[in-house]
Amino acid sequence: MAKLTIFVISICAFFGLVTSQIDTSICVPLPFKPGTYGGPSTAPCVFPFIYQGKNVTECIKDDKGKYWCATTANYDMDQQFGYCTGTTGGNGGGLPCVFPFKYTGKYYNKCISYGAPKQWCATTPDYDTDTQFGYCPDTGKGMPELPDTFHSRMEWIIMNQNTSVYLEEYFDHENDRAAIKAYGLEAPGVLSTFVSSYKTNEFITIVGDDECFVSNLTHTFDLAFPFQSINGTDHVLSAGDALQFGKQYQDVYVGKDSVNGIAVEKWSACIYRPEINGATIQIDYYFTDPDYWSPPEGLPAVPVMATLFGSGKDANGVVTTIDQIYDFAYFSNILPDDPSVFETPPGTVCDGRDNVKKLPLIPDFFSFRMEQVNPDSNLVTFMDEWYDFPMKLFRMDFKPSGSSEFAVYGTNPMTLIHDFKTGTAYLMDFYYGNCTVMPIDLSNQIDTENVAWNITRIRTPKEFFDFGTYPYFYEGQRYVRNVLADVWISRRYDWPDPNAQTMSTWEWYFAADGWDQQDGHQDETNEPLKLEVTVPDANIHYVANIYMFNKEEPDIDAYDTSLCFKNLPKRSFQFAIRGDYQNYVKGNLHVFRYLVLSSIQDTSGIRPIRTQGTQVDYDAVQGNIIFTVTLLGPSPIKGITDVSKPVTEVSIDAASTALKTALDSNKFTVLMTADDFVTQPVILRGVPGTLREVVRTADGQIVYIDETTTTGKTTPLGTSSNSGKTPNVASPPTPAAQNGTGTTGCHIVSTSTSAGISGGAAAGIGIAMVILGIIIGFAGAYFFGNKTRRKGEKFGLEVLHEDNE
Repeated sequence: MAKLTIFVISICAFFGLVTSQIDTSICVPLPFKPGTYGGPSTAPCVFPFIYQGKNVTECIKDDKGKYWCATTANYDMDQQFGYCTGTTGGNGGGLPCVFPFKYTGKYYNKCISYGAPKQWCATTPDYDTDTQFGYCPDTGKGMPELPDTFHSRMEWIIMNQNTSVYLEEYFDHENDRAAIKAYGLEAPGVLSTFVSSYKTNEFITIVGDDECFVSNLTHTFDLAFPFQSINGTDHVLSAGDALQFGKQYQDVYVGKDSVNGIAVEKWSACIYRPEINGATIQIDYYFTDPDYWSPPEGLPAVPVMATLFGSGKDANGVVTTIDQIYDFAYFSNILPDDPSVFETPPGTVCDGRDNVKKLPLIPDFFSFRMEQVNPDSNLVTFMDEWYDFPMKLFRMDFKPSGSSEFAVYGTNPMTLIHDFKTGTAYLMDFYYGNCTVMPIDLSNQIDTENVAWNITRIRTPKEFFDFGTYPYFYEGQRYVRNVLADVWISRRYDWPDPNAQTMSTWEWYFAADGWDQQDGHQDETNEPLKLEVTVPDANIHYVANIYMFNKEEPDIDAYDTSLCFKNLPKRSFQFAIRGDYQNYVKGNLHVFRYLVLSSIQDTSGIRPIRTQGTQVDYDAVQGNIIFTVTLLGPSPIKGITDVSKPVTEVSIDAASTALKTALDSNKFTVLMTADDFVTQPVILRGVPGTLREVVRTADGQIVYIDETTTTGKTTPLGTSSNSGKTPNVASPPTPAAQNGTGTTGCHIVSTSTSAGISGGAAAGIGIAMVILGIIIGFAGAYFFGNKTRRKGEKFGLEVLHEDNE
């Protein structure tokens, strides 16, 4: 790799050179040239000058103890001289400054004001030893002050190597960060990026598309990213310090000039740096002349060019020449409104970075819409997904491609629901009214995690995101759809083929703090916005854009499988709950239904996925809330489940009897907490004696009946005049006639059948079905513990809290 420290106007071009003393054939440090008095000439000294056939680079002491110099380049020929007036005051006898000089163990190349009322310099190379000094003479007009923050573009021309590099620099003094992009530094056409973060003490180097190196930020890098120590902490320098414009080195105003047709003013400095192995360099600075030129950036004066010329010897004693030009094309004190300029480029993984921000916490349930973009094939697909970890349910709505194995079920939009309590998969085509019921496929990698060859479970929220298997590094912030996002990246070797060890990068974007998303009943923050996956060796690039992410309790109707139970057992019931509809239901209907179904499970043992057609009405006369629900039979097949935690499904008859018993004994309760939509916790109770069985027509209309007839007025179960006593089991009525052909449209696949959603089928939805699964997991990128209750606890399901920490 090329030297990382050989750019930016910070004398970096001579890093690594070794000299024992200043090379006066290059330049003499200013203001080493003092003025003169008392001789034939009052002109300034000229160094070097010829005296007795030799080159002289300093004032000469005569027999009277006074120092003199030639005022022309050849004293032997012209005999022009004057007495030196380099400094005033002090104890240096008027001698000129000596640069660099040593003071308190450090070297200085300019006049300083430490411990004195005005600028001073040493008149010998080592003030610590000799303690000789004087006050500095006037060096003319000062160089323009540069802003503490800047953005610049320039061409770095290396004359003695016949090459040039394009540089773009960003310096942010206030926020202690800096970045440089160099085109052509490593090789023609290759971009090298250098990022420094003084808050994390990191120096990051990125070469091309795949090489990234992270190291501690030390003073070794002060040439590429100048910084200073303040109270023991490193900080990025101001623009003037970073570019070395009149900050570290003593510059002298030369006068007006012209560069590239632009009116400029010129300053010069001569630099000797023994503390970095030494070199001598003459730097000439050119700024726009405010008397004749107005920069487009609006600043009074901006840098136009800097030239460097110098030499030194390398470790082998070989003289190396430095001849370079920095030609500024742009300089502004306004940084781009994009924080990513101070971050690593997209798709770049830098191992060993300091993770200053943890990955977002992941909620236990969520829903979202995803736009999946395949730029390589100009393909865009859309999917809707729901995930409920406490209830162990997952749903995905999608349109299978013609080449996928899903196509055997048709190419219409499909709904796939996985019930991990029974290990059953429901694949539904609502256009034709078809349903296929089958065991959850063990090879599915969307929402399934295999425990053994025949045992499966739902993935935890973190597993949906694949957070944990491979480390993620916080990259910083970028904009997504004009929304500021926090970004994390990981490098993986298990996708798309876990056996091929192909490298892929995964970048997650989450809305940054301060951005609220209004896609539910409550404003939500830090929600996922995008996932980007790149497989360089396979030319795979996917972008998954996330919309309408909602972390609220899911509407139970999202997991409606009633299409698969057309001619299978089902019974509908209605009962009353005491409560004010306006206060407890209106505006929060889906949450209220969720809570009532929770209580139905608690009292009857029937899970919410075995319910459909919930309806909430209000009896204004009695002041009761009327709840109607249809109960479905057990799963039509035995799916694949974790056999160590078997699920026993109750029959509809047993469930309805238990529900009636709970209502009649005043034990059916619905807990409304302050986390939901009441100011204080409230317990609503079911009204005893109000359970009625109903029959619904195909269009959802309700016909009231009693337990022994198919017509007439419905009476509460257990109080029918026909029965005379309360039955132990609520008997099902005769179903009402249903519209249609009488065919179920339901295809049952037994546990021994190999049919199902295979790994190939999953891959058939674009190649990125696994991405889909990750996005499913991604969809719940964080757990909002402040106002979200664990609904699984309410349903009596096992909630793996430890998996979500």
